[in-house]
Amino acid sequence: MAPGYRQPRQVSVPCDYDTAPERYRLGMRSARAHTAADLYRRVARLLGELGASTVLDVGCADGPLRAALPTPGPWLVGLDVSETLLRDHPPPVLLADTTRLPVHDRAVDAVTALNVLYHLPDPMPALREARRVLRAGGHLLAATIARTDSPEFSTYWTRPA
Repeated sequence: MAPGYRQPRQVSVPCDYDTAPERYRLGMRSARAHTAADLYRRVARLLGELGASTVLDVGCADGPLRAALPTPGPWLVGLDVSETLLRDHPPPVLLADTTRLPVHDRAVDAVTALNVLYHLPDPMPALREARRVLRAGGHLLAATIARTDSPEFSTYWTRPA
């Protein structure tokens, strides 16, 4: 660690998708209604460009990435901690924690973690797990919110002095 560097306080955004799945769905509908950008289509296109044939979608929710993939597309396994949202995701799915992936070492070409890392008090264990399950030359595609695009989450960020 560099001299004078302070580790930021880790605070995760609560994940209440099992008890309040409509909050997640409202957020997805609002995003589609108010922006032309589509993260899931962009990632689907990138997966094709990278030649990924097997994908583990960590934090898959009800399947927006699966819906954005072309047919035929890569073989995708959805993984989430929300049993409620997984009910609406096409199989195959895994009900599991991002920090303990029930996947063999070096088993997939790509791992996606789209809008999931901010739910974790410390994303490093999940990132280590993603690295473990990636084949040599595999790709991790991660995206998360930012202060500039999601002010409703500002209370969860520790701002620098």
